[in-house]
Amino acid sequence: MKKLLTFLGNGEYDEGIYTYRGRKATKSRFVQTAIYELFCEKFTDKDQIIIFLTEEAESKNWKDSIGESGKNKGKKLEGMENAWKKINPKLLQQNQIRKVRIPSQQDEEHNWELFEIILNEIDEGDEIIFDITHSFRSFPIMALIILNYARILKNASLKNLLYGCWEMRDKGQPPTAPIIDMTEMISLLDWAYGVDSYKQTGNASVIKTLTNQEVASVFQTGQSSDDMRRTEANALRTLANCAHEFHQIMQTCRAPEIPQKLNNLRKALEQAKTMEIRGFRPFEKLFGKMEEKIEYLTDRPIMDDYWAAKWCHDNGLIQQGYTLLQEGIITAICRVMGMELDDVNKRKLVSAAISVWLSEKTTEEWEGTEDEKSFMKTVIAFLNPYKDLLKSYAGLTRYRNSINHAGRNRDNIPHQRFRPKLENYLKDFRTFFEKMDQLYQEKQEGASTR
Repeated sequence: MKKLLTFLGNGEYDEGIYTYRGRKATKSRFVQTAIYELFCEKFTDKDQIIIFLTEEAESKNWKDSIGESGKNKGKKLEGMENAWKKINPKLLQQNQIRKVRIPSQQDEEHNWELFEIILNEIDEGDEIIFDITHSFRSFPIMALIILNYARILKNASLKNLLYGCWEMRDKGQPPTAPIIDMTEMISLLDWAYGVDSYKQTGNASVIKTLTNQEVASVFQTGQSSDDMRRTEANALRTLANCAHEFHQIMQTCRAPEIPQKLNNLRKALEQAKTMEIRGFRPFEKLFGKMEEKIEYLTDRPIMDDYWAAKWCHDNGLIQQGYTLLQEGIITAICRVMGMELDDVNKRKLVSAAISVWLSEKTTEEWEGTEDEKSFMKTVIAFLNPYKDLLKSYAGLTRYRNSINHAGRNRDNIPHQRFRPKLENYLKDFRTFFEKMDQLYQEKQEGASTR
């Protein structure tokens, strides 16, 4: 259902002509009738106009009255009821206009009462036009809160948030005043949520959705004829998509894809930063936050495996952080020793070699074939200088297994311990990654000089 929600105040309103984008409404004392004419063309006999009003406002402005002050003193003033009869008498006849009484007091208790009254007038899936012209005192702030709440709780949509700006009237007789559409202010709430979500989690899904909506509006409104505007829109859409994809690969532990997705994100960010961002001001504030999220990633593969695990910890992806950290240790060893990174059997043997080495089992206690034991001895010989740097490996394995097996492996670790322990393991293994990175870089430089 479509609904116009509006407020009737108790002021002695002057007659005027309200306008919007070159269109003029019928002369009236009431912005509400103008909004109906200019914004409610698609209303059917099932749609509603809901007028929130205090007892004083109804007494003073619903029926015709006599002016009490200024140039209106002694003059007959048309009430809102008759104004509606002039515009569309069927609205009253069909009970499409409803008056809803609200308290005139404004304190914490009555603000909650007002909140409930207005929210109760919004039903599931309603399409709302909200007029705040004559809402009193702090209500415009409350209106934003109510609208956002209704969108989430009742799946309502906001078509327009409107303000009849009588203060900007001209000196005509009767004066003409504009109606300002403030709907974009509601989208700032979405952007605020999207930015906060990205800051806290690195998740760009909300930003991606909002950007795609903004881009679509550029082309739908014909602004695509502006080549710069089109380029800007596409660049920001690419950036939002790249940020979203980067979070997805971290969320799903796609370590081999991290370098390419990171490179895509950096390129998209650099391109977007060169633009003026004329029509996407909320996005401009994101650039610094995006840079902060990826600034410590280095394009050095061993350290980037470490930083990927750190990124997951910092952004609340704890299970992924454990996985990437342990797999990063194995990958670092494989890189330095010149092994195929995706050889599953070799990776298992590297992990097993670390475990038996740290447990100080004798060779006879090792499991596997002679070839496998020989391979494990080679790994252990390589790692022997770094034993102290890997002493936490068994604990890391325990925590990773517990979280990956959903606590069903009889290792009853309280959930509160996983994040701080991951932070500890990141500190424990940083020096190991740095040592492996140094060896790998030396190996690469040596290969390049041969």
